[in-house]
Amino acid sequence: MEELSGRELLDTRLLKKFRTRSLSNPNYRDAKFLDLHLRRRRGSWQNWELRDIAESGQKHVREYQRFKSLGDLRSSESEWSAALSDVDRLVARVEEINGEGLWEPK
Repeated sequence: MEELSGRELLDTRLLKKFRTRSLSNPNYRDAKFLDLHLRRRRGSWQNWELRDIAESGQKHVREYQRFKSLGDLRSSESEWSAALSDVDRLVARVEEINGEGLWEPK
């Protein structure tokens, strides 16, 4: 059975908290936090699948920021949705590997 490090679990819990906040307020956008968090952890995931998902999420966050700065609302929203989908995939996969749901930090 594959095991995740304590750091990987904590970071995923923070992403889950971020995602819960964005679901409760669709206008909530903290692209800097998400970019930093995905970039910080991206290279240290032991599982290649998790690493790939984090890289994809970071790419979408960067594209969101680029389109937003250009005033392209439709494209920026599409990229933001794709980034959040990657966060959902990452959290779901970690919970699957972990064998149970993750609690969210306060």
